[in-house]
Amino acid sequence: DTEVVGAVLSGAGYTPCETPAEADVVLVNTCAIREGAELRVWNRLRELRAELRKRRGSGVVGVLGCMAERLKGRLLEEEMLADVVCGPDAYRELPRLLHSATSGQAAIDVRLSLDETYADVAP
Repeated sequence: DTEVVGAVLSGAGYTPCETPAEADVVLVNTCAIREGAELRVWNRLRELRAELRKRRGSGVVGVLGCMAERLKGRLLEEEMLADVVCGPDAYRELPRLLHSATSGQAAIDVRLSLDETYADVAP
């Protein structure tokens, strides 16, 4: 999934950074199936949000993958740790979602698709 996301964002003009401190957008790709993974993601999101606030008070944090799909409302509304929540079938929508988030609106797309395979996306 990371390679697919990279290709989609590269096609939209985004470039990767070496560290979160350099980034305007930080995306956390998740898998909540692995033991302890969800707790690590929650902790990392809290760290990232605090780092962005301390650095300059801005920046977009996004959560991708199956955890995003499962905990969508909690990530955006209850915990307010993410600005973008994107499920694995909606990666093509990331540029649009990021644009909304940089405009100050939380963005979510966790729809399921029986057709999306990303076969035409070259990582």
